[in-house]
Amino acid sequence: MNKDKNYFNMSDHNQDLNTYNPIPASEDAYADPDAESDDLYSDFASYFKGQTLPNGFLIKDSWYKSYGRKNELYWLVVDSDNNEVATVVLGADYIGTSRSYLIKLPDFPKTRILNSLEIGRRSGGHVFHPIRMTFPDNDSINGRSGTFNTRRSTLGRDRIDIFLKDLSNWFAHKPASLERYFEKYKEYLSWFGTFEKYVEWNGLHMFLSGDGDVTNLTTDRPFGDVNFTTDKSTFAFQNLNDVESYVQHMNDCLARRTDWLAS
Repeated sequence: MNKDKNYFNMSDHNQDLNTYNPIPASEDAYADPDAESDDLYSDFASYFKGQTLPNGFLIKDSWYKSYGRKNELYWLVVDSDNNEVATVVLGADYIGTSRSYLIKLPDFPKTRILNSLEIGRRSGGHVFHPIRMTFPDNDSINGRSGTFNTRRSTLGRDRIDIFLKDLSNWFAHKPASLERYFEKYKEYLSWFGTFEKYVEWNGLHMFLSGDGDVTNLTTDRPFGDVNFTTDKSTFAFQNLNDVESYVQHMNDCLARRTDWLAS
């Protein structure tokens, strides 16, 4: 992966960080790279092709298709005998600090928003989640009732640290806020076996603390035993200092992940 490429920049949409003005009015002209960046989908299709999943399944082929203002990534997954396991359709998910949230904070500097996009919209700021799965027996899973990506936004301002902690709870058979959607895609998640292998394979280890727990990016300390189905207090930023701390720790993690993807 090219660590210097920024997917916010899309010449076909006249969108460039050098000229972007992060104010609420800019929303009208904003083009979302998660859906519309051909470079993002093309680069990750090349990256995934030939990768082996933790359970030994192979991503034999990976490509993307464009449907107007929406791109989708495809995997052809086979087992060790080259038998087709599934065709998976995935969508990109930006895991950096929410731009739309930051631009609504009157006291958060524009320069910090641009810096967040400069770091976060590189390869390290994007993961891919399943939308649809089709199996050889014609059974299928669709995304109509919600996916990881569409429902993750309900977990505290789209925070990846909260999503990962919720996922770790599900793997540990503890209550999880997104349990319905983890169960929906349990076949996909079974290919990773454990939460630790999911994190390792996706290059998300920088979001874990030394003891393997997920780090709360606001406090820079492990979440510990938290249940997001009942404890909503973790979602909230108490003040601007909390936001600034979260953004700084997020940027540090995403810079490291971009380096990891390029290695």
